[in-house]
Amino acid sequence: MSLEILHIENREDWLREREKIRGIGGSDAAAAIGMSKRKTMVQLWQEKTGRVKPKDLSEVEYVQMGVRTEGPMRDLFAALHPEYAVEHRPFDIYHQSERPELFATLDGELTDQATGDKGVLEIKKFDVQRKEDWKLWDNRVPDDYFCQVLHQLNATGYSFAWLTVLLRQQTQCTIREYYFPREEYADDIQELVRKELRFLGYVNSGRVPPAPLRL
Repeated sequence: MSLEILHIENREDWLREREKIRGIGGSDAAAAIGMSKRKTMVQLWQEKTGRVKPKDLSEVEYVQMGVRTEGPMRDLFAALHPEYAVEHRPFDIYHQSERPELFATLDGELTDQATGDKGVLEIKKFDVQRKEDWKLWDNRVPDDYFCQVLHQLNATGYSFAWLTVLLRQQTQCTIREYYFPREEYADDIQELVRKELRFLGYVNSGRVPPAPLRL
């Protein structure tokens, strides 16, 4: 398989292309295997089969805040990591030639200045509302984001990924970074892909997916 990149100029064309593909993007990955706290597998199946329309969250405050902070977070990452060239093509769709149904759009594309290796940059904002929320980020990342990073590594075929997150608690902000070398997560990526393709089998057949199997 080889990487293919579909260059798209604007959000409207990007949304149309995503709908045309009827596959799984990075933000769908956790729900597709039953590991999302925001959306169930059946809810995603209903969206992918056209039974319900996905909710438009573009006007929701936390979504807008994420959009506003993404650019400065990307610039900060570039400033802290001069070892990488950082590019951003907000509407490009990445996928492997034989699996266009598993695609990704990136918050940033990284190139190691020394080796030329390619990587994924994922940017998140997370509101910490209680003490237990900090535990979600102690030497790990929440399942939704972990699945998204694995999905992007598969879709691009790139060698590594960085996830940088802005953790906000009232008026205080903390930035954390997490590194994912592809080779260390090869088995997880393979298992994620297996379950994503299983989910797409239910989408294509119109059958409701059963209770999810944990990754």
